[in-house]
Amino acid sequence: MTVDQKIAFVAEHRGRFGLNRCCEVAALSKGTWHHRITSPAQTGLSETDEELHEVLIEVIRKHPEYGRPRMTEEVSERLGRPVNHKRIGNRLQAWSLQLLRTVAPPSKSRIQRILDKAAGQLNLVKG
Repeated sequence: MTVDQKIAFVAEHRGRFGLNRCCEVAALSKGTWHHRITSPAQTGLSETDEELHEVLIEVIRKHPEYGRPRMTEEVSERLGRPVNHKRIGNRLQAWSLQLLRTVAPPSKSRIQRILDKAAGQLNLVKG
């Protein structure tokens, strides 16, 4: 029996026999039951998530150079209410939205700069 079949079984019989008994018979933990029933994949997006999704896409398109801290400020300002930076990060990951900004390459070490400057002048065999 798959987890989805167990969830369906418990949903069908819990009114008559109670959640605890149904979960025990189906060998399903109550935590799994509650997680599956309340997860966004099962319930769909709430109105606030839909609004947040639209605003996030607008901000990503208008300001591709923004990272998560700046984006959080911008989204909070547009929605007119505070939005936690962790929620922004979780929603970006859940909706597979990518930040368009790029990270600068690391600067070269001092040794690498010396080797680059002396390129062609080094002869390790000659001594």
